[in-house]
Amino acid sequence: MTPAIEEKRLQQNAIELLRRMGYTYISPEEMARYRDSDAQVVPRDILRERLAALNSYEYRGQTHRFDEKRLSSAIDDIETLPKELVEIGVRHDE
Repeated sequence: MTPAIEEKRLQQNAIELLRRMGYTYISPEEMARYRDSDAQVVPRDILRERLAALNSYEYRGQTHRFDEKRLSSAIDDIETLPKELVEIGVRHDE
């Protein structure tokens, strides 16, 4: 098998595994509508939606969601992670 065919098969297997785990597959064509550029790995709209759904805190017995200012700040922080930190994460996962 050529490396290109092997890589494609690996990608298809990974997509199928993630689907079984409950993730939603977004085709490259659909993803292009969400992103400003190919460098944008996670689309802002999807990131904002998931951060809003997953993050909250309790104070005096009440649950509070993050406001738009905090969500925007978190997204900015995620998008500007230092290259060194990203590289450490990649090495850690290998």
